[in-house]
Amino acid sequence: MEAEERRKLIQMVVGSNALAKACIDNCFDYAVKLRTGEVIRFTGAEIISNEWIHLTLDSCLKQKTDYMVAYSAERGIDVRIADIVWVMDAPEGS
Repeated sequence: MEAEERRKLIQMVVGSNALAKACIDNCFDYAVKLRTGEVIRFTGAEIISNEWIHLTLDSCLKQKTDYMVAYSAERGIDVRIADIVWVMDAPEGS
């Protein structure tokens, strides 16, 4: 499957171009805000199902303390796609 076609299929599932990119380009800097207010910086994502996604976190990325999740999530975190408010590629620029 061609890379662009794969990205479009992923985007249809996750509903976001930036989140689709994170599923393909693991090793970059992304941020996501959840409906509950947490903002999570992550380096990549993997679709678990059409309702859930796994975010890979890197301990080198600074999490905003005012909005961070309660635990360090060293093995990543599973997030319900419907609870995502926004996704950002390269939150501090590239």
